[in-house]
Amino acid sequence: MSTLSIARDERLGARVFHLPVSRRRRRPPLPVLGLLGWIVAALGVFSIGLLSHRRLGGLTPATLAIAKIAFIVAVGAVFARAERGQAPELVLATGLGWLFLSIAADFVAGARSLDGAYRLLGDPTVVPQNLRNLTTLVWLAAPALFARGAGGNVRTDRFQP
Repeated sequence: MSTLSIARDERLGARVFHLPVSRRRRRPPLPVLGLLGWIVAALGVFSIGLLSHRRLGGLTPATLAIAKIAFIVAVGAVFARAERGQAPELVLATGLGWLFLSIAADFVAGARSLDGAYRLLGDPTVVPQNLRNLTTLVWLAAPALFARGAGGNVRTDRFQP
């Protein structure tokens, strides 16, 4: 971060001002990035399910569930990298939002389809039921797995010259 200095003639008693100038681009707020992260993860999980019916027909449902889990974790890692410096509690709350959105999306899709549409939370017909539980847990924890705290950047309410 650089500073912008404004100087005036000292004979007139004017002061010199140093204003911090940030050259960083502004990031969208955490809820906006959280929603975009969930949309990317949901579309990726849906795409893996769609590819499994068309091109990856020889894979077992357990392998597809592991691929979905790996994709969700990868998107969570990218999200945590984009939101570096946020409090882990906020990033975990984003994971709670991801889980809520996934449950809501599966509920709406299941109500509108003839078969039970469990695209985001996992197929209940997968032989090891633990994979479905793990998928649900990964939706919750993926954003917070790679999150780091604010570290030394502690905000105070007092002005320090």
